[in-house]
Amino acid sequence: MYREVSAFMFSNRLFHWCLRFYSAWRLFLYHTVRSERNRTYLDNSRFT
Repeated sequence: MYREVSAFMFSNRLFHWCLRFYSAWRLFLYHTVRSERNRTYLDNSRFT
């Protein structure tokens, strides 16, 4: 009984950790892509 509960808690914690890591990674990618787009946009506006 105790072993099952601990395994469930471990899998739950692992799932939450993966979810947090995924959300942070997606946020990081989103911000880098947006900054890259803004940089290219600023370069184009500067050249014209």
